[in-house]
Amino acid sequence: MSSGTVMDTLTTSGGCDSILTINLTIDTSTFSIRSARECDSLRSPSGKHLWTSTGTYTDTLVNSVGCDSIITFSLVINNSAVTNLNVSSCYSYTVPSGDTSYTLSGKYVDHLTTAAGCDSTLNINLSIVGSSFSRITANACDQYTSPSGNYTWTSGGNYQDTIPNANGCDSVISISLNITNSSSKSINVQACESYISPSGLYTWTSSGNYKDTLSNAKGCDSVLTINLSIDTATSANIPLIVCDSYTLPSGRIVASNGTYRDTIANAAGCDSLMSFVLVFYQSSSSSISDTACGVFTSPSGRYSWTSSGSYQDTIQNSEGCDSIISFDITIENADTAVLQTGPNSLSAQANGASFQWLDCDNAFAPISGASGKNFFATQNGNYTVEVTQNGCTTRSACYPIGSVGVEHLEKNSIKFSPNPTDGNLHIDLSGKQETTFIQIVDSKGALAFRGEYKHQEEIDLQFDGSAGIYSVLVSTSKGERLSFKLMKN
Repeated sequence: MSSGTVMDTLTTSGGCDSILTINLTIDTSTFSIRSARECDSLRSPSGKHLWTSTGTYTDTLVNSVGCDSIITFSLVINNSAVTNLNVSSCYSYTVPSGDTSYTLSGKYVDHLTTAAGCDSTLNINLSIVGSSFSRITANACDQYTSPSGNYTWTSGGNYQDTIPNANGCDSVISISLNITNSSSKSINVQACESYISPSGLYTWTSSGNYKDTLSNAKGCDSVLTINLSIDTATSANIPLIVCDSYTLPSGRIVASNGTYRDTIANAAGCDSLMSFVLVFYQSSSSSISDTACGVFTSPSGRYSWTSSGSYQDTIQNSEGCDSIISFDITIENADTAVLQTGPNSLSAQANGASFQWLDCDNAFAPISGASGKNFFATQNGNYTVEVTQNGCTTRSACYPIGSVGVEHLEKNSIKFSPNPTDGNLHIDLSGKQETTFIQIVDSKGALAFRGEYKHQEEIDLQFDGSAGIYSVLVSTSKGERLSFKLMKN
């Protein structure tokens, strides 16, 4: 158990004693205590143990003299950290360690050391965002302060300003600026009793010069200088003599004698208080039946009636009011229809009448002996007939006669169709004429159609008269004439 020289005896292979003298040195095991701080884990010195948590542990080695070396560890384990970061950055990003800068979005890893000296691993999800750009149009009164507040502009133009966008990067704003100046205006105003300013903020009751502020069409201040004249109400007494009823200026209708009060606006726009003393006269009415020849002219002279019927006219009675006259009028007319029965002959169509033919070219002088229904011209001219029928004497239209002493067209040399017709009429002249005149006269002698045609052998015309019997007169520039009857459906 202790060092020294000791003896021991063994037996040799030959069976004899082998005496050993041993110089003995006795060594002992060693013990030690260590404190350790490690990250995540610690492998024991012997390699036999892996410790991952804080605690007290023992490990055994062989010391320099071959004995056990027993080590007791007071161990503190600090863990490494792993952090996931989502990062947005403008233009570029430098990792927290400062080792690297990135300009592209992506996933990156960075390493730091914790306070305990262990690794801190950062998993970085990086989004690189840039600046933004926008254009705006701004309207302002007198001046405009930029969105950043850094600038104030007093005239229109194109400007730029920079503010942070939602990502915290530069947002460059291009500003098209319109500056509108405040305006001013003077107005003259007349009002009754009081005046409320255009803005509604003030009420003035005396004449004078005042100021008010509104927004103009551009939304800027419009300063009004108001030259105000305050007027007052007026009054008047008005005596009147009127007929039947009277409408007061306000629109109220009254119909009996008396005193009435009414209010309207006077010339200044204020109340005009009027007192009307009214005396009423009455309109009158009457009925008249009468017979007239051709036309009846009403007593007022405003109307001329040419057909039988019931009518009304108004004149003043003795009191100066309306006298309404109802008329039952019978209009008698003489039949002034004339037909040209031959190149030189005319025939009146009235029955039960007396006749007198007149020379239109000689101041309508009566033609001696021409007092019958039929008239035969002995010389060229224009003729009318004065017809006395139903107590009326009326002249017909003037009819031209121009073929006395000239050659007449043969009826069989001219063909016309269809007859009766619905309005379309075709005339075959059987040869080209220098000038052809077509006249169509209705049964009352009125001219319904007139046409002139140059150098034609055939004529197509559209006649739009009403249904009835018509006389068609064909004449040429040579004085040739022909008439025939036409029925219009």
